[in-house]
Amino acid sequence: MVRSAEYSIDFGAEASYEYNENVNMNPDPIEVSGGFVAIPLQLRRRSERLDATLDAEASFYRYDVQEYDSDNQDLQGKLTYLLERGEVGVNAGYLRDSTRDSEFLDTGIVGPAATRRESATAGGSISNLISERNGFVGGIDYRDVSYEAERFNDFDFVSGYGGWLHQWSPITTLRLQAYGNRFETSGGVIDVTSKGLGAQVGFEAQLSERLSLDMLAGWITVETDYSAGPGIPLPAPEDDESYL
Repeated sequence: MVRSAEYSIDFGAEASYEYNENVNMNPDPIEVSGGFVAIPLQLRRRSERLDATLDAEASFYRYDVQEYDSDNQDLQGKLTYLLERGEVGVNAGYLRDSTRDSEFLDTGIVGPAATRRESATAGGSISNLISERNGFVGGIDYRDVSYEAERFNDFDFVSGYGGWLHQWSPITTLRLQAYGNRFETSGGVIDVTSKGLGAQVGFEAQLSERLSLDMLAGWITVETDYSAGPGIPLPAPEDDESYL
């Protein structure tokens, strides 16, 4: 038996310019203009069963307000392997960027400067039929995020699922699974730990060679705990060490 594989390299360059007359969104606006240059690169190997991709990108942001400047790096890897009656996938990545684009979504505010953010991710999934119509599914994802500035809380988030598959028809698969997650912050005035546990039910339908439909619905119970963090030191008279 002859086995073959396809190798490819894709690269390019991107550039953009923007002007924002009120980047901090308040009555005392900060005007910002500038842009970025990005150099993406993708390495890929494909065969009958294996599909492996490595994406890398370096981007350089420059603004007339120097506090928003940032040199970013992004590296993401993904591997998918086809089983006889299923699929296994793993992924991992590292992103080093700033809060210039994410701060409003993360906090609801935009500060007078961007700060360094580093994010590491990893995960995996599997689905496999162990009989003519029944099988199992499972997966886990992990994310760890840290910030350079004290006004942001570092956090990590892990989620996972596992359950049962049923081949209802040649194109439709039913799914019933348990789901859980854990979110934890560190380094702030108040540390937060949140745990969730629930169940989901849904289906996957392969409508055509290029079109599929996936749908999941469910419920989850969440338990959240708050505790005092290490605090941020504040200046106090008479050299007294005080913390929030």
